[in-house]
Amino acid sequence: MRALLLTSGPMNAGGALLFSPPLVELRRSLGLPGADPFYLWILSAWVLAFGVAYVYMGWTGRADRGVLALGAWGKGVFAVSLFAMAARGEVAPLAGAGAVPDLVMAIAFALWLWRTRDECGGAPA
Repeated sequence: MRALLLTSGPMNAGGALLFSPPLVELRRSLGLPGADPFYLWILSAWVLAFGVAYVYMGWTGRADRGVLALGAWGKGVFAVSLFAMAARGEVAPLAGAGAVPDLVMAIAFALWLWRTRDECGGAPA
């Protein structure tokens, strides 16, 4: 898990850069939809914040279950949304394929949370 978290940090930093408003041509070349710069800055900031959190957790070896749960959710929603949009022809297939690493990480985070649930005071209520 530690290696995955350390890998997620740079991946998220790249995502934050990709979604920053100045890189409109790069997003367009990858088949991603356009968006208002305000929303892109917010998205970039949150993606970067999660990347910093992932690196911190990987570096210290202390995973925060809440951050990982939100990360799994966010990565999963991002991936499934792009897959669905690609299937409907709303974004290029390349954009959908680019979300595969996010889906893999979402599943890995969720599985880790599931496997370690008893170490945190029992199964969720």
